[in-house]
Amino acid sequence: MNAIYKEEAHDRLWIGTRNGFSCYDLARRTYRNYLSPAQPSHTAGTDVLALAQTADGTLWVGTINQGLWQLRRPGTAREQLVPCTRPAGVPQGSVESLAEDRYGTVWAASLAQGLRRYGPDGRAELPTDQSMFLLYDRPHDVLWASTRDAGLLKLRVLPDSLVLLRQFVANPNGVDGLSVSYTWPLLLDRAGTLWIGTIGGGPHRSAATATPAEA
Repeated sequence: MNAIYKEEAHDRLWIGTRNGFSCYDLARRTYRNYLSPAQPSHTAGTDVLALAQTADGTLWVGTINQGLWQLRRPGTAREQLVPCTRPAGVPQGSVESLAEDRYGTVWAASLAQGLRRYGPDGRAELPTDQSMFLLYDRPHDVLWASTRDAGLLKLRVLPDSLVLLRQFVANPNGVDGLSVSYTWPLLLDRAGTLWIGTIGGGPHRSAATATPAEA
């Protein structure tokens, strides 16, 4: 299992695996599989790393080496699973994480091409092209991006651009420093604390609110 997302409105779990992804209906206790070897058109299966649902109900699916997919109108008679075909805005290689901002823009993190904005504008210019995980803090309009080699990025989302507010890198002696610069999973709890998982440096935590200089 690579990813899991709960669709609260319909009491469903979406599960990403090395052989496609599945929808588990919690009330009926039934599964439905997608992009799996059980389907004739996907005999080899698709390695699914990331799942995210946008405000319009579309489920976005990030994969290894097979780009991005969209499951439109999931669970309805008009359900449609289609690949994203706009090459200017679709990451190649592995899509590690997905997030939607308040403007309806979908951001995709990839190891090969960094942080990508789904749309004609293509990629954003950031300190690294090896993004790992995305977390969008809607109340503060901040996008957090963990990376493989550049620590943690704090980003301001604008309607047509992305601004780097701050970069947290390895600095064990600093107040806000990380023990290593290889960061991965992120979690924002109800108290406003940002929890940061790392590779080789254990968990970290930090206040997630923006400072006046970053507003």
